[in-house]
Amino acid sequence: MAENIIVIDGQEFSFENGETILQVAERNGIFIPTLCYLKTGATPTGACRICLVEIEGARSLMASCTVPAGPNMVVRTDSPPVVRARRMNLELLLASGQHNCLAQDQDADSWTDFQLKVLKDKEHEELCPAYGICRLQDLAIKYRVRTTHFEPSETPFPLENINPFIVRDFSRCVLCGRCVQACNEVQVNSAISYGYRGSESKIVAAGDRSLKESDCVFCGECVQVCPVGALVPVKEFVPETSSAGATKIRTTCSYCSVGCQMYLHVKDNKVVNVTGVDDVSPNYGSLCVKGRFGYDFINSADRLKIPMIRENGKHREASWDEALKLVAEKLAKAGGDSVGVVTSARITTEDSYLAQKLARNVIGTKNIDHQLSQSSRVSGLEHATGSGAMTNPISDIEKSDVILIAGSNITESHGVLSSYVKRAVTLKGAKLIVIDPRKITITRFASVWMRQTPGTDVAWINGMINVIINEKLYDESYVNSRTSGFSELQSSVAQFTPEKVEGISGIPKDQIIEAARMYAGGKAASIICGMGMTQQEGGAKCVSALTNLAMICGNIGIEGGGVNPLRGQNNAQGACDMGCVPDVLPGNRKVDAPGLSFSHMMGKAREGALKAMYIIGDNPVGSGSAQTKASLEKLDFLVVQDIFMTETAQMADVVLPSASFAEKDGTFVNTERKVQRVRKAINSPGSAKEDWRIICDLSQAMGTAMDYDGPQDIMQEIAETASSYAGINYDRLDTDGIPCPSTAEGSGTPRLHVDKFMCGQGVLQAVDFIPPKNAPDAQYPLYLTTGRDLYQFRTATRLQESAGLPSEPSVEISMEDAVACKVGDGDTVKIASSAGEIHMKVLVSEKAMKGTVFIPLPFAAPLDPAAETLEYKACTVKIEKA
Repeated sequence: MAENIIVIDGQEFSFENGETILQVAERNGIFIPTLCYLKTGATPTGACRICLVEIEGARSLMASCTVPAGPNMVVRTDSPPVVRARRMNLELLLASGQHNCLAQDQDADSWTDFQLKVLKDKEHEELCPAYGICRLQDLAIKYRVRTTHFEPSETPFPLENINPFIVRDFSRCVLCGRCVQACNEVQVNSAISYGYRGSESKIVAAGDRSLKESDCVFCGECVQVCPVGALVPVKEFVPETSSAGATKIRTTCSYCSVGCQMYLHVKDNKVVNVTGVDDVSPNYGSLCVKGRFGYDFINSADRLKIPMIRENGKHREASWDEALKLVAEKLAKAGGDSVGVVTSARITTEDSYLAQKLARNVIGTKNIDHQLSQSSRVSGLEHATGSGAMTNPISDIEKSDVILIAGSNITESHGVLSSYVKRAVTLKGAKLIVIDPRKITITRFASVWMRQTPGTDVAWINGMINVIINEKLYDESYVNSRTSGFSELQSSVAQFTPEKVEGISGIPKDQIIEAARMYAGGKAASIICGMGMTQQEGGAKCVSALTNLAMICGNIGIEGGGVNPLRGQNNAQGACDMGCVPDVLPGNRKVDAPGLSFSHMMGKAREGALKAMYIIGDNPVGSGSAQTKASLEKLDFLVVQDIFMTETAQMADVVLPSASFAEKDGTFVNTERKVQRVRKAINSPGSAKEDWRIICDLSQAMGTAMDYDGPQDIMQEIAETASSYAGINYDRLDTDGIPCPSTAEGSGTPRLHVDKFMCGQGVLQAVDFIPPKNAPDAQYPLYLTTGRDLYQFRTATRLQESAGLPSEPSVEISMEDAVACKVGDGDTVKIASSAGEIHMKVLVSEKAMKGTVFIPLPFAAPLDPAAETLEYKACTVKIEKA
């Protein structure tokens, strides 16, 4: 028999070294039942003993999930001894607690038949909420376990139902350990583990506290993998919100830009549950708290259902014809570049494409942008490489030897992606460098954590480059063959010695040196940056400097490397790709005469030069400064298209009700440039319409026909118009997304710049450090920085509809600063800047750095003194008790 050949049930199969019997069997379509086993790469435990197989020559049955395949091994997966053992182990599991899933009179011949009985019996409240969708029950039916010979055990632990999202029913727990592995090895949150011993064994959070009182972040990974009814969403315990009998529709999450694939569970035209899609990238079943539990907004009674027109200071209901006719007349009257169009990074790619087409071709304005667009901020990366997008796929993070994270509170802003980082460190030995003024969660995993003074990022990056060049740690061959501008870069960073950088940034010089050596020493080093880099006045320079760092070490175009700016919202990449920015057309084609950016539109509106504005799917008043509201008040006409009556919609002359992501077909493009399907799951409330339909109807009202049968037709036009989307169609996106640029055959580009940069030679750019305009002084002694909060997203319009998710915003402050300001934990304080003031409660936290306070976006917006520069990271404030 040939080497690396195993015989399973009489068939010969080849295998790779390290593969288990179970993996070989599954890969070749041979069924072996499992209960405790996780496919996601977690360490197999063999705890449940359900995957037992018979190995010729072995003295006992073996757990196939733990036994490596071996040459000439002969395995039987369904022999009589195997079946008897599985049945016995199932009886033991059924006796380990209260499992009322087995009816004595059960005589169904198949699982399909049994499900019919389940749906009928589900009406009985005494049944387990997992009845009919339980893996243990499934196996009991398959192996005809109709009763158990063992006395069911009683659990001493009461039901835990005080958590906002998850009910823990210890009486149904079989201690398979899947939840522990999922928490510790998949999400790497380490919130739960085994506790106690023997009959007292229990899955516990730290200190045996409730999940609500523990370090749990409610990602729901434990619920996703629980094979029984021990961990169940709270809503499954309420008959009105139970997902029994629901239909599952696969779609893409509408929160951050990771692009998690999810199922919307639909019943009676309502979304009643959300679960992750297993075995599909990028999340493989994982979700964050917002993606899994933040969906109540879809079914909200407060959704906009009918067009509204403002008359005499109040909104009244109107027909679509009346509303669109008024909008068409007003936009035409304002005319051309006196109109601004603001789109959203949350609407679909198809919606975005039509929005810019309406702006440029129908209204005749060059002024189109989406709020907080990062296009200008990543221009340094684009100039250096030919593309401003993330260079590597998310999966490459686990292939990195070194990971550098700058300006991203990644565990709160991109939770599922952060798990890739944590697994790379804890399971694969990667080194992590974190640069952040706050003691954020990811710093627990860091080999080096540098706390910089806000606004000094260019200095420490140049400092690292200085060390790498002076110690000749850079990749000379790569620099000489693939880049230009090295001499200029070398001269420009010469002044940024570790000693000088320490004086500028507050980072000890030894840390600068250590981080530089660590980054340069990795065979593959990845840079991940977020809005902490891009939402600065010098954001473009920050990204340019990081690109220099990556290029001199040969880390662009390789597996596990790259410069990876994380997009903030679900379709920010798609909005940029479609030209919803003032200087780019669809497919990244530059315009001859750029229009106004969002911030400059606000300035022109204040001056009276911008007369009308059309805002699609965004709430700039809720996330902007007082200047933003004042700017919109100056307009002659404002139309807002949204799913809720937001703060911005309340100011509008016309409000158009649109569909949520659950009510439309289309695509989102995630942060790794992957075009992914969005699928309609339910109908919109009232007469609300999909954004693309509203845009087409408005175009018709303005005298230009836009005729499309649906989003798939729009995507066809996109593929013909934007070369980077060539060959993309919905059929090709059905199973998995395609990373742009795409080819005519529909094959994507997961990793950019592999053989050469998209611009030819990579351009190293000398980057000067310019101190932030606002420095602390006697009047405003503290820096204010902003960022994401785990339980908030943008203006909280959607999340405030989900019970358990909204968290009261607070100003995070160090103990030293709290003492100096004479305030304590929980006090209400006034936070004032040169632009305005807000009131908020104090949270004294070890996360905070002395001299710097933190407020979640967008609650700090009224304090922003430089609305047109988007300097959200280095504002100065004073704090005093209210």
